[in-house]
Amino acid sequence: MKITKSLILLIICTSFGFSQDVDDVNLQSAINDLNEEQQLEFFRTKITIEPASGFFGKITYRNWNAFQGLDKKLSTKEFFSITGYEAEAPDFALRTELPWLFFAYTGITLGLVGITIVEEGGIEEVRDEQGYWNEETTDDKRPLLLPGIIFLGGGAYSLYYYITHPQLTTYELAREIASAYNNKLIVWLKLSG
Repeated sequence: MKITKSLILLIICTSFGFSQDVDDVNLQSAINDLNEEQQLEFFRTKITIEPASGFFGKITYRNWNAFQGLDKKLSTKEFFSITGYEAEAPDFALRTELPWLFFAYTGITLGLVGITIVEEGGIEEVRDEQGYWNEETTDDKRPLLLPGIIFLGGGAYSLYYYITHPQLTTYELAREIASAYNNKLIVWLKLSG
């Protein structure tokens, strides 16, 4: 009985410790200096960066996810706005909001397919002015030429956008930004408390 209570207490303490992962050792000591109310406020508003996971997740070329508090997932725009990069937030959000590389490959592939599909002309028998039957060939048709050009243009633009607007915020940089925000949050909590 005593062992099971100890084991349950150990599991609860360990799970709480793992769920409140802190990036920086100095940050951990600063958190310990806060009173209980300030610690609760810190854990409700802190920002955590995690690597993007999952084969079934949204496919963008941002390789990280931001969370505020214990479970609120932040969009790119929200993350940069909260951490003090309001001017850059819309631009960064557009870069990661859409799967540009997927659009590029899909558009180029569908465009090339649409351009290259040709329906061969046939032979028709037509009566001429004297009443005789003559054979005439009809021209080849490209029924998907216009959609193919549109898809190819869209794919080329997406590839151009992907190349000219690289995602500069790597996982490591996002963690640094979040760590700086969390340090400022602790200073603010100490001053307000």
